[in-house]
Amino acid sequence: LILGCQPGSEKWTKWKMGRAQRFERAGSLVRAADECSDIVKWSRDSATVASALFLKGDCLIRAGRFDEAQGAFQDVMDRFSGASDPVYGQMARYRLVECYKAAGRLPQAAATLKTLLEGLDKKVERALALKDLGEVLLKLGDPSSISALKEAASLFLDVSRDPAMDPEFREYARDLAAQTGELAEIRVAAAKPRRLAPPVQEKAPGPTPRKLEE
Repeated sequence: LILGCQPGSEKWTKWKMGRAQRFERAGSLVRAADECSDIVKWSRDSATVASALFLKGDCLIRAGRFDEAQGAFQDVMDRFSGASDPVYGQMARYRLVECYKAAGRLPQAAATLKTLLEGLDKKVERALALKDLGEVLLKLGDPSSISALKEAASLFLDVSRDPAMDPEFREYARDLAAQTGELAEIRVAAAKPRRLAPPVQEKAPGPTPRKLEE
């Protein structure tokens, strides 16, 4: 401990966060996560606790400790999703999706994205979430991926008409539209019954040639 500093004090918290960030930059990801755990335990400032949990979760994802990372992001949702400012909870769901994808848990990623979409009203946020959902469903072989990607493309195109928006959204729209077109063609081709080649008819044997009499 720093001399004269009590756990949870502003000075102590800054010192701890600084240590966590230094460990994170040095690649000591588990030690960084441990420092964040101390902050979560002692701090009474909600913004500080949220920052520590996000850093902890991100470090644990990079360390391959997906279950613990999931716990960190779930902790954010439990603490902040029902609060007057639900932004932290929403951000945690996004991070939880990244955690599931990194761990190869695509069904859980898809389910979390669907839940996330229920609370999204802004076009940009919905478009980004639909893009992620469509790509996850595509990897799962789910045909509903086409409708998700198509809706994302439409939203990106709509948003890109605003000159203040990132022009990259138009590229997203173009790429997704091309992708959904190709997927639709594949589905149509797969749905068509395969034509079987007509059976080869064997020729009837001709008359047996007579032996010439000697």
